[in-house]
Amino acid sequence: METLTPFLVYKGRYHVPARSTTKEFIEEFEDMEVRHDDIFIATYPKSGTHWMQEIVHLILADGHSEKLDVTHRRIVAELADVKSPEMTATVGPTLRNFKDSPSPRVITTHLPCELLPKQSREKKNKVIYVLRHPKDVFVSYYNFVLQYSEMITGKTVPHTQEMFDAFFGDLIGGRAEYGDWFDNVIGYYEHRHNVNFLFVHFEAMKSDLEKVVREVSSFIGRELDNTAVKRVVESASIEVMRASFQKDHEQNLTEGKEVVDLNIFVKSGTLNQWKYSFSSEQNERFDNFYREKMMNCDLTTRYVVS
Repeated sequence: METLTPFLVYKGRYHVPARSTTKEFIEEFEDMEVRHDDIFIATYPKSGTHWMQEIVHLILADGHSEKLDVTHRRIVAELADVKSPEMTATVGPTLRNFKDSPSPRVITTHLPCELLPKQSREKKNKVIYVLRHPKDVFVSYYNFVLQYSEMITGKTVPHTQEMFDAFFGDLIGGRAEYGDWFDNVIGYYEHRHNVNFLFVHFEAMKSDLEKVVREVSSFIGRELDNTAVKRVVESASIEVMRASFQKDHEQNLTEGKEVVDLNIFVKSGTLNQWKYSFSSEQNERFDNFYREKMMNCDLTTRYVVS
């Protein structure tokens, strides 16, 4: 069965989205000039990307959501120069927009750590990496691909067990956009002791958002008072974010701009949804593969349940 997430192979090993970016653009991103106060948000797809984007931008705005600039706060850097679900027609080439943006810049990516701009290794700018239970990532990614395909083609893409099984095989084998989850996580996790890296678990965002907001604000050097923290927490709730995205979507429609429904990026983030999709064989296969891939990582047993 043809892969549901077509990709390009970059430098012989890295997978990048074939429908949404180019080899030339990834090269330009690698060579981008980095500032000391840049904030990179890195994730594997469907790990809480837009949620963390919203949190960081809200922190920088002291929790005042009305001050946020929609053209920059919902974009994944490597999807910037071509049509992608992260964009509306008004955004334009965001890598160039980033170059002219005031500091501190917030730059989001799904690319592996090795493909971050080369200068980030020297300038030690802040990097926030969000981890999510990989089994939930697999299910959320699958659901997103189906919904995105329907949105782009205008045709219903019915879920079938065969389709999920094929997608599971693609992801666990790294045959998808951005390669496999394991390599992405390990590449960043190797830097977990670096003072300019912060690792946040999606599950922690779900269980105690206020604690995460305080942790992130301290990490990026933007200490907030209690009132500001509460504003951030309230505005970063799933319900408020969904309403905000819907408002932006409706405004774009009113103005006649080419848009993608932004609500595709705001889901409930239900925990342990994989239990309703994984077969017992898939669960065992995943756990065995996880132990093998994560053998030398102290996350070895965190997401293994069998």
